[in-house]
Amino acid sequence: GGPGFASALVAVKQLGRRPELRRTVGGAGVAAVAGAALFGYGLGGGNDLSFILAAGAALLGCAVIPIAAYGIRQESAWLFDVAPGKKLKRDVAAAFAAFVLAFAVLVIELGLIWLAAPVIWSQVVPILGAAFVLFGAGLVIGAIVPWRSDRIIEQLAAFMALAVLAFLFQLSLGE
Repeated sequence: GGPGFASALVAVKQLGRRPELRRTVGGAGVAAVAGAALFGYGLGGGNDLSFILAAGAALLGCAVIPIAAYGIRQESAWLFDVAPGKKLKRDVAAAFAAFVLAFAVLVIELGLIWLAAPVIWSQVVPILGAAFVLFGAGLVIGAIVPWRSDRIIEQLAAFMALAVLAFLFQLSLGE
């Protein structure tokens, strides 16, 4: 499929092999589904509220993937630098792959949350729209503040930068 497609596949494989990413995204997904089931069935809080809260938790959990993509790619730059083709094309393909991976995981988690707290499908659309914005911002923030698996301060700085960027974006939309 060419160097762009190969770069995308390698990026997805690298992201999927990271145990810290699997723990973070999987833990957020399990907590979101369990919370939706608890609020939806156990506490009688209503499906609309439980779905929104659980979907928000899943969305934030999946935002780790695009934030970490650039840092993980930099840790294995030797692998990408020897690949044929233009560097920009490989970088764009890897970023797009991280975005698509995060979005695919979110859709799976939203499906599980929907099983625990069914709502009408029109309530899912704003969550998907927020995912586009948050994951795109995560790619930008991950390039500005690279995520490193062994440096917790840099990880927290990336999350704080994402929160600030998301807040500024929401503020500008409110205006």
